Amino acid sequence: MGPRPKHYFLAPIGNPLNGQIKLGNIIALPRLADDPINENHVSLSSVPMEITEHNEYDYTFNVNAKSGGRIGIWASFLQTIGLKAEATLEDSRQHSEQWAFEKLQTISFAPKLAYITKCLEDDGVQNFLRINKPSFGASNLYMITGIKVAYGASSVVQYAKKKGIALRLGSGFTGNHVGPEFSRNDEIGVSQSQGGADPFVFAFRLRRIKLSLSGEISHEQYSKGAMLGIKEDEDDDSGAQIPIIVEDIESDEDVDGSEFRLESKDALDESSPGDGLCKCVISED
Repeated sequence: MGPRPKHYFLAPIGNPLNGQIKLGNIIALPRLADDPINENHVSLSSVPMEITEHNEYDYTFNVNAKSGGRIGIWASFLQTIGLKAEATLEDSRQHSEQWAFEKLQTISFAPKLAYITKCLEDDGVQNFLRINKPSFGASNLYMITGIKVAYGASSVVQYAKKKGIALRLGSGFTGNHVGPEFSRNDEIGVSQSQGGADPFVFAFRLRRIKLSLSGEISHEQYSKGAMLGIKEDEDDDSGAQIPIIVEDIESDEDVDGSEFRLESKDALDESSPGDGLCKCVISED
């Protein structure tokens, strides 16, 4: 059995149960889950659809992210007098979260085309589409089709950041070193914990809606970058799409780490031979 499919994204912290992250809301980007573009919420009961609930008790969730590395720079200069310099730079970040819930409730639904069409008729959505209409290709929007609500949550969140530099200047680095040395390290760490929080939205699920230039609609499950899954997700419905039109060529890379408050940077991979660079994904400040 392979790893369980993951379909849920972590929500921005601080969204209450009846806040901006609601089933059926339309958003412009996955990272803007708490900033819907629809002005009016379309009731799920306006179109007959099945809504499912799933409860998990004494649920725990841990996430750890670490990025950065050490970059060694060797510079030879003033060759006429045999002077050399060596610099080592370090830049690393580490973020960890430990969550425990008395109950984690998942509420989700599979939207029908009639419901999606009603949501797209909203004035706010139509205004957004007019302003952001692409010159070619399809317009992409996202619908929230599932939420995980945390009850009785407690957490410990830790963040650490370290930067350092070491310099050596001298006539040579073999045998005894002769010359000045300098080093500096700055490190900061933050830890916070809480318990007994009011119910809040911990994670959400998305469906991507594509609108062609001719106005045709297609929609599909979207899980790129998701971090959580639940038992019913073992029956992966990613193939249960409603392809109404296939006409515009689109890259699967239209949404990257930046859409989830992440950024990437080049770093030297010390574990691999040579001086190849690797791409690290890190959380934004």
